[in-house]
Amino acid sequence: MNIETAIAMAHDAVLRQQPDGRLAVINENIAVTDPAANGYVVKKAFDITGDKLWATGNGWALMGMAAVADIAKAAGKIKISKNLCKMSNALLDSLLKTIWFMQTRL
Repeated sequence: MNIETAIAMAHDAVLRQQPDGRLAVINENIAVTDPAANGYVVKKAFDITGDKLWATGNGWALMGMAAVADIAKAAGKIKISKNLCKMSNALLDSLLKTIWFMQTRL
């Protein structure tokens, strides 16, 4: 996937964000993991562009990734759990930087 496609996907996910933070929700989607799956591309869009628009969904994606990491660990999928934890740490770092950035602009 090229950068332009990834940013377009992230933009669509953010435009379809629900008030509770879930990304890319169409109609009555109640899934937890589907909206969280968009978190990585939204994080990358933020990393590439620095646009605060992309920071909006990271909290939801982080919660979803943590839940999936716990499930993977319980199922004995340690490598998947560790990879999700690494991605979650990067996402949390991005989220905290965004919060700091936004606070310094107020």
